[in-house]
Amino acid sequence: TVALVVRVGNPKGITDWADLAKPGVEVVMANAKTAGVARWIFLALWGSKEMGKMKNAAAASEYVRAVFANVVVQPRDAREASDVFYKQRVGDVLLTYENEVVLTNAVYG
Repeated sequence: TVALVVRVGNPKGITDWADLAKPGVEVVMANAKTAGVARWIFLALWGSKEMGKMKNAAAASEYVRAVFANVVVQPRDAREASDVFYKQRVGDVLLTYENEVVLTNAVYG
């Protein structure tokens, strides 16, 4: 399962997949060339539109492009992406595996 992790208090008001494409939202996710999680994230982004109300490949493609335009950093893997988000405080939302969220919540609170 892909999870969306937001900052404490959710200052950007991110509540669903559509919010990731909004201007000014900074997304952190692992690099698809080096991390399996990033491939799952791509599929989740695509599926959120293709399987949702739109059911339109062109709209799904445009949505994925819009989200990737908001990606500010793509570390090597899920753990590095978590470190960038939590330790370096980069980004408004982290896209990662659900189990990574459980671990990082135990580590970072």
